[in-house]
Amino acid sequence: MMEVLSIGSWFASVDWGHLMIMILAIGAGLFAIVGSIIPALPGPPVGWLGMLLVFLWGGPGMSRGDISLTALIVMGVIMVIVSVLDYVLPVSLTKATGGSKYGSKGAMVGLVIGCFFSVGGFWAGIAAMLVLPFFGALLYEIIWGHKSGKAAAKGAFGSFLGLLSGTGLKLICSCVMLCYII
Repeated sequence: MMEVLSIGSWFASVDWGHLMIMILAIGAGLFAIVGSIIPALPGPPVGWLGMLLVFLWGGPGMSRGDISLTALIVMGVIMVIVSVLDYVLPVSLTKATGGSKYGSKGAMVGLVIGCFFSVGGFWAGIAAMLVLPFFGALLYEIIWGHKSGKAAAKGAFGSFLGLLSGTGLKLICSCVMLCYII
């Protein structure tokens, strides 16, 4: 015969400490993904902190060591590299295509504005976050960079590509960390 747990016995059987650690770790992993897309939020470092929580206190099976020390160190090194590349790639790709600092600023402004379009739905937000950084960079290059249409478009493309590559690397890193956490 199957035993039915009462609410009181269920509450008594739950390890609340591990449950809170897992909620914090998964929350850190999800924040890392959001922080990879939204500028100024430290996505991958927060995701790595979620991995550290699971390493120190255990994961879904509630046993310590669900994440190996090697995995923690490797993901920490990858997180640092990706975070540095997130600053280096946009600048280098903008300069390589003849863009200026205005193109980089415009791409960032376009991305921030694009984030507000996610209220209109998932696909509208994705489209806005892909299109608006390019147009922001283009307008900034034309208005403040004093460039002609073709030169501004080339610089805007470099700014957009740099922003997209940095964001993509952060997103991949954060998704891998969330997989380790879960």
